Amino acid sequence: PALRDLVLTARPRQWAKNVLVFGAPATGSVLFQTDALVATLAAFVSFCLAASGVYFVNDLVDREGDKEHPRKRLRPIAAGRILPNVAIATGSGLMAAGLAVGVVGAGWGLGAVVAGYIALTLSYAFWLRNVALFDITAIAGGFLLRAVAGGVAVGVPLSMWFLMVASFGSLFIAAGKRHAKKSTIARSVRDRLA
Repeated sequence: PALRDLVLTARPRQWAKNVLVFGAPATGSVLFQTDALVATLAAFVSFCLAASGVYFVNDLVDREGDKEHPRKRLRPIAAGRILPNVAIATGSGLMAAGLAVGVVGAGWGLGAVVAGYIALTLSYAFWLRNVALFDITAIAGGFLLRAVAGGVAVGVPLSMWFLMVASFGSLFIAAGKRHAKKSTIARSVRDRLA
């Protein structure tokens, strides 16, 4: 059960977001070259580890509010099945592992992008999500950094068109996430009042 709780908190189902790292290598026609494929896979694994580490910190920060939520109260940290010191140690270890995989697998450039992602998402967990415009921008920035990471990992120059498409796509996804969250909250309030 303890291992299951750790895996649940790491949210492996969210790793699908990290396929964005394959975008630049694919559009640059280098994805199936051996070195590029290895570097891209390192970027993918790096972001999976880093994102999972951030989820531990995020759930720790949110644990009091999550206890009042009908579904989130069942999360292992909110339910008290993962202690705060274990959450901090596991989250820190996963983020450090993500950085290490990025640097070893594709160099310091990818390590810098992963570090920027960790800094952005931790800022979001502690502060940015409480500021309306920064909230959606930070979410979009997380998606954009994934797309940029693939290009940096394999050394493919990122064209203005690629960056524009990735930026607008990231904003679209972030806006959709926020809309879905607000709809869920509105529905929950409506159900309680009915």
